[in-house]
Amino acid sequence: MNTANSEVAEDDHKSQKYLGRKGLVVLIAFLSAFIPLSTDLYLPALPGMAEYFKAAPSLINLTIILFFIFNAPGLIPPTSSRDSF
Repeated sequence: MNTANSEVAEDDHKSQKYLGRKGLVVLIAFLSAFIPLSTDLYLPALPGMAEYFKAAPSLINLTIILFFIFNAPGLIPPTSSRDSF
């Protein structure tokens, strides 16, 4: 098999089927901006939430702690898979 044909076949095989290269970059940028955006929106609302739900501020702060605990494992697989290649 010709090496030029095999390189083209590899490039076609590596590209994302539905989004294309630019769409994949936009998707990754959107997903990476999700956590900072959500904390920027959520933190200013914490005092109002404590007042609305008539709950202790420490209990409301527990929600942001749980948010980070459940989002942190999502950062681990992409970094460990990059190291294996």
